[in-house]
Amino acid sequence: MPMNKHPRRSLLCIFVALAVIAAFILVSVAANIFTKEYTVIINDDGNVRSVKTRETNVGEILLQAEIEVGEQDYINVGLDYDIEDELFNINIKRAVPVKVVLADKTLDILTVEDSLRYALEENDIELSELDKLIDNTTGKEISRYEEIEENMEVRLVDMEEKIVEENTVLPYEIITKENEDLEDGKTRIVQDGQTGNMVTTYKVLYEDGQEIQKQKIGEVVESKPVNEIKEVGTLYSFTTSRGSKVNYNDSYILQATAYTASSCGKSKDHPLYGITATGMRAKVGVVAVDKDVIPLGTKLYVESLDSTKDYGYCIAVDTGVFGKKIDLYFNTVDECFQFGRRNVRVYVLKDQSIDVFAMR
Repeated sequence: MPMNKHPRRSLLCIFVALAVIAAFILVSVAANIFTKEYTVIINDDGNVRSVKTRETNVGEILLQAEIEVGEQDYINVGLDYDIEDELFNINIKRAVPVKVVLADKTLDILTVEDSLRYALEENDIELSELDKLIDNTTGKEISRYEEIEENMEVRLVDMEEKIVEENTVLPYEIITKENEDLEDGKTRIVQDGQTGNMVTTYKVLYEDGQEIQKQKIGEVVESKPVNEIKEVGTLYSFTTSRGSKVNYNDSYILQATAYTASSCGKSKDHPLYGITATGMRAKVGVVAVDKDVIPLGTKLYVESLDSTKDYGYCIAVDTGVFGKKIDLYFNTVDECFQFGRRNVRVYVLKDQSIDVFAMR
């Protein structure tokens, strides 16, 4: 067997062949990596399609599929996410328009929520326990968990319940009392009146700020009224012909006649001559009355109703007349005839302790 005259050249050829084979393998692997194909299942709000792609970025995959995602739409993965699995799912839920009518404004919102409650909360619209939702299409109240439908119109009725206190003025009464020491026609306040206050508590229900129901739940009298006490004068008075003021309790217009001791039918030597029904001896200032009209012992003042002089102070101690009549004592028959018969005003004196004879 002949010997190889060029051993180094043979070795070099071997190394070159091995390098070419390695490079081929590397190029094949790299080509396989960069040409890997993915299957992406896109569920676009119920519209499902399968996309074959060599893209790994979700945004690029959707761009390849000519699918746009709005700001309010929901997607289960970020647009900048890079997929790794050969089979990958992208789920998109489209936001739907909903009109919400409030008391002072109307909002057009886009939502991907399933129920009204969360759609409203998502837009910073808080619902209290009492608030109501009305379907503006049907006019019927609906649940806050009503399923969202595209283009539905909902009216929010703001319901509010408050505890309200109301003050009621309690009027005072005016108590009138007679004061016989106060002149007739005059009044005097002896105790000022003061109103009281009553607090009534209500539970009030408001709908969009308007009161629709009011229920009384309590009532408390915080202060009672203080009655006003007023005195009314019952002290009657008149001014005599001499200019003096006389107080009286009552007065009468009576028919007056005149009598003297001799007109009683007894002689001067008779033991009862000039003796009145009460035992008092008759003199000027003594008058006879019907005791059923004016009690015996009553002190009086007799005023003339014409231009003649008043009979003046006197005392009813005798009888002999009936009804609204009075018989005035004079010393002589001539005075009796001169007086005759006339009407007089008779005052019942307030001060029954007065000495009528001393006042004449």
